[in-house]
Amino acid sequence: MLRKVIGGNRWAILLCLMLFSMLLEAFIAQTVGPTPFAELLALIFGISILLGLVFAVNHPGPVVAGSVAVLLLYGALGVLNVFTRAAWIDNMLLSLSSLVLLGGLVIVFMQLVEPMRSDREKLFSAVFGYFLVAWLWAYLYWRIETYMPGAMNFPDVGAGGGSAYLYYSLVTLTTLGYGDITPLLPIPRILAALEAALGTLYVAVLIGQIVGQARR
Repeated sequence: MLRKVIGGNRWAILLCLMLFSMLLEAFIAQTVGPTPFAELLALIFGISILLGLVFAVNHPGPVVAGSVAVLLLYGALGVLNVFTRAAWIDNMLLSLSSLVLLGGLVIVFMQLVEPMRSDREKLFSAVFGYFLVAWLWAYLYWRIETYMPGAMNFPDVGAGGGSAYLYYSLVTLTTLGYGDITPLLPIPRILAALEAALGTLYVAVLIGQIVGQARR
């Protein structure tokens, strides 16, 4: 019974977990500030949600096994990085972040264009995918700033915690562009431009899917 309930609401559950993790990270950043505990908690939530995403999508066994292996490696390196801050770990985390972002984008757009069992499931998966794009991009910005300090400009000293990158990623994806946080180096600049373009494309594809289904 429980498996049936979870299976029928998997995208709604993943969306709720993601939104909860975003709000929790922001609350911790506002009350405690950027700390190793906050970074570790964000990492645990992140890996858990991504593992849930892997098992929520129908993929061949080897693809699932490879995805789980990459995520577990990322989680192990992330935990090690919290306590050691070794340069070689930063290099590996940056590479894995790029790989996870690419894989996440593929899954998101596959879910967006493929048919689903119900309109409700389609809607929840689309909303989850939109926030997932912002969330994964935020991790990539974070890793770039860690690998290349000064790549991002923050208005306040010590404001570069995980919630700050998530905020910047969300306003970039939605093309709000407040300008309080800005990329300074070429790599984060082009990534920000690509994220804004992707956000516009995502909404266009989503609306096209909704209109196409309404005409059937």
